[in-house]
Amino acid sequence: MKIIKKIILSLLLLIFLIPSINYAYIFLSPKIKIWHPGETIIQYSNSEYEVFHNSKNSKYLNLEEIDSQKIKYLIGLEDQNFYNHHGVDYKRVTKSLIDNVSSQKIVSGGSTITQQLARILFLDNSKTIARKYKEYNYAKRLENSLTKNQILEAYINNVFFGKNLYGLEEASEYYYSKEAKYLNDSEIISLFAMLKSPNTFYPGSDKFKDNYLNSIYYLYDRNIIEIDKYYELYRNIPIPVINETDDSSFYSIDILNREAQSKNISPKLIGKTINTTINLSIQKKIKEIINQTKDISSKENLAVIVLEPSSGACLSLIGSSNNNDSFNRAIDGVTQLGSTAKPLLYLSALENGFTPLTSLKSAPTVFYIENVGEYAPQNATGKYANKNINMIEAISVSDNIYATKTNLLLGSNTISDKLKIIGINDVNDNVTNGLGSFSLSPLTITSIYNTIANRGIYHKPYFVKSIEENNKKIYIHKNDSGVRLFEKQKSIIMSYMLLSPYDKALTTYTTPTMINYVPNYRFAVKTGSTDSSSLVMGFNPNFTIGIYVGTDDNSQEYDKTLAKKLFVKIANMLMENKKDVFYETPNLKAFTLTNIETGEKSFTYYR
Repeated sequence: MKIIKKIILSLLLLIFLIPSINYAYIFLSPKIKIWHPGETIIQYSNSEYEVFHNSKNSKYLNLEEIDSQKIKYLIGLEDQNFYNHHGVDYKRVTKSLIDNVSSQKIVSGGSTITQQLARILFLDNSKTIARKYKEYNYAKRLENSLTKNQILEAYINNVFFGKNLYGLEEASEYYYSKEAKYLNDSEIISLFAMLKSPNTFYPGSDKFKDNYLNSIYYLYDRNIIEIDKYYELYRNIPIPVINETDDSSFYSIDILNREAQSKNISPKLIGKTINTTINLSIQKKIKEIINQTKDISSKENLAVIVLEPSSGACLSLIGSSNNNDSFNRAIDGVTQLGSTAKPLLYLSALENGFTPLTSLKSAPTVFYIENVGEYAPQNATGKYANKNINMIEAISVSDNIYATKTNLLLGSNTISDKLKIIGINDVNDNVTNGLGSFSLSPLTITSIYNTIANRGIYHKPYFVKSIEENNKKIYIHKNDSGVRLFEKQKSIIMSYMLLSPYDKALTTYTTPTMINYVPNYRFAVKTGSTDSSSLVMGFNPNFTIGIYVGTDDNSQEYDKTLAKKLFVKIANMLMENKKDVFYETPNLKAFTLTNIETGEKSFTYYR
């Protein structure tokens, strides 16, 4: 019995001590200082810089600039007991738990405005007990450090409004083309109403109207507005007036946030200087090229990536052609490689005894694969040499029969084994891998071509050189020696073979894939396509360019030449005022091919 009593007393003591220690920690912790928004500096690699608060041109909004009745709308929708709790609304938390348990899904949240501010400023969005505990402590510390109005002011200047917009002023100027102090009641309610899911309920979205109508009913039901006001707001559903701005920086900020988070540095902590690899001048010029080249009414979307071969530094990244689209196709999208997978296969072939002159017959062929059955790949053009062709010719016209035979000779694990070396482990062994039946992100595909451009050494793409806070560097990118993925000499040989898509002398049973899209400077190049997308990957010692064009709904209605047009223009832009350099070829033997029908000499290749 004595032991049981001791255990019970110990438990009671713990129950008393833990909260007491926690409260002591909260109340004895230093006061929290809220920095003025707009203090994050992005230092671009071309010496330009911009000031951000996670988004462009952020403007600070003083609470007194907003009518007090409009602030009541925010409190009515987000935190009805804001002025009565000390950071955490225990009644609301209890009700939320009951609602969620009874519905067997999350139907409501219990976070107060103070808790939301704590999460915005200091934490991530993970749904863990540890994160929730930290949120609780930060909320209590905020309440100890700031007045209620200071908390509200910090909240309206930091809260996320979708589209990479942070703060009410920025959201107002974007969605309604006016300063926040000039918003009418329906407009400001629509902005506060979207906070529960900004990327779903933003003005102009499919669910915007229903969410707005539900929100004004909540305000009426919670006695924030009278019935007459409810009907007035019901009759005056706001119409967004989107302020289209230059979004050249949008995807830069997106990837910088991701990179900071990957280094366990919260991108939401204000007061940092981020030194990035992104070249804003290149970014803006590529955006101009896209706007000039793409038909504004067409369905396709795109991604463009520019990497530096020697380091993996990302010089430019654009994830969409649409200013209103926050989905980053360069990183988050995946696409089948199509024929852009072939150089990976052929490099492995070169490393296993093939040469650029290794010949295989290109003709309609039915392969009998063990445990698979018949397999009959076809050339995209429906045309075949019906004779032996070499690897250079196969690359030039993107011959599928040559690629399939090579893959079968080397083994269906050839490409998947190579990719595992650089941490890509989810590509299965497959006889169709040589034709690019597997999918990767455009950034990952570009990084593989960047490896060839770097003479076979892989560097993982990176975007942040350093992060500085309070004049102290809290992160510095460490350059490493990279990972040897392909042999140096074979990579140089492949780089020259990838000039063959421009080579007129290789026009025989069909034409080289880039014969009508030749830049003014030497760039190795390979194209690839599926029914709903196309890729162009190209490089020289200075730059690697990756371009994806495709439809989000997988329809075939897209400009199949757009990626090629963009590639030529971007390549020429990047090389302006630069020498046309390519790869040195020590200990390699030069040779040319001759078109037996025309007598025309090919480019110079090496073996």
